[in-house]
Amino acid sequence: MPMTHHYADINGISLHYVEATCLSDEPNPDTLVFLHGFPEYWGTWQAQIDYFRQQYRVIVPDLMGYNLSDKPKDVSAYSVPNLIALYAQFVKTISQNKAVHLVAHDWGGAIAWPLAAFHSGLFGKLVILNAAHPSTFSREMAVNPEQQKKARTFIVSSLITVLSMLNKMTSVCSKTCCLTVCMTRNSANAIRPNICALGSNPAP
Repeated sequence: MPMTHHYADINGISLHYVEATCLSDEPNPDTLVFLHGFPEYWGTWQAQIDYFRQQYRVIVPDLMGYNLSDKPKDVSAYSVPNLIALYAQFVKTISQNKAVHLVAHDWGGAIAWPLAAFHSGLFGKLVILNAAHPSTFSREMAVNPEQQKKARTFIVSSLITVLSMLNKMTSVCSKTCCLTVCMTRNSANAIRPNICALGSNPAP
């Protein structure tokens, strides 16, 4: 049975998500919800979807700002309290009145920690991949020189990666343009998030 694509209207935000029905004979299977990281989209979890749908109903959204979900221009929409409220309501919408199990990676994990803390009744189990607990992260950033050094190295490395990508795109971009994250299609015609230069700035 193929996966199906849906949109949930959550507080005026349209969230795209994929649903894979359970392939077992269980009449009321548990639901697994997967939250991706940056700069990914629902397809990051394709292998996990195929595996876990053997025993679970699987729900995988595009986080707000990614791929086919809405991308509000107001940066306040991306504040942590707003994200917690948004995804709590999303889980309520797709949960079928039953606690779900949440699996989250990277930025999805950073959202999942407070989401599960403030809305524990929505979740049966929580699995976090590559996202430190907020209190641990804050402590290490404040007092651990080695962690501070690694954070600076990560930022520099990320900037180098972005600049390298932009350099490769000079043939399709204008010389003066604004940087954004956009959606592109790879050779298999799959939509993937990417760094892209769009919208030429006005000439002086």
